[in-house]
Amino acid sequence: MDPRLLVAISSSAPSDRATAPPGPAPMLAQVAYEPPNPNGEPKACANCFLWVRSASCLIHDRKIRVGAQAWCSHHIFGQPHNDWEPHNIRPVDPKLSGLRRAPGGVACDGCTFYEPVALEGGLCFGTTDGAGGPGRVEAKGACARHTPIRIGMPSAPPMEPR
Repeated sequence: MDPRLLVAISSSAPSDRATAPPGPAPMLAQVAYEPPNPNGEPKACANCFLWVRSASCLIHDRKIRVGAQAWCSHHIFGQPHNDWEPHNIRPVDPKLSGLRRAPGGVACDGCTFYEPVALEGGLCFGTTDGAGGPGRVEAKGACARHTPIRIGMPSAPPMEPR
């Protein structure tokens, strides 16, 4: 990607984009940015190694119902488990992981901070590249700052105990 193109686009950001909180924007590594899944699908619990098909997750409290169309920032691409497996991991608070319903999955190209530059990727105005510009991301990547584009729809509520 031509860096001159990125500068031109970043200086003409649309006004309808979500605005980041005041203060310096975090770098991609600080928001757990992950590149696209190898199969190109958006990230969702249905394609996460930590998800259990009985609607639970190995890192969240077993009492929390986690559907296939949920997502959190701890997503690890892979085949879900068929059954719950006992383990010695302290459950992660869903508020910390960002666990939420995400119909259709999560990807940068569905985030309000994303500005496409090319078919495969673009700029993330919710992060920085470390030199003062927006972070460069892939269209089907995702991070913990993912803010879904809402077109006349209320925000999805967080996941709740069973």
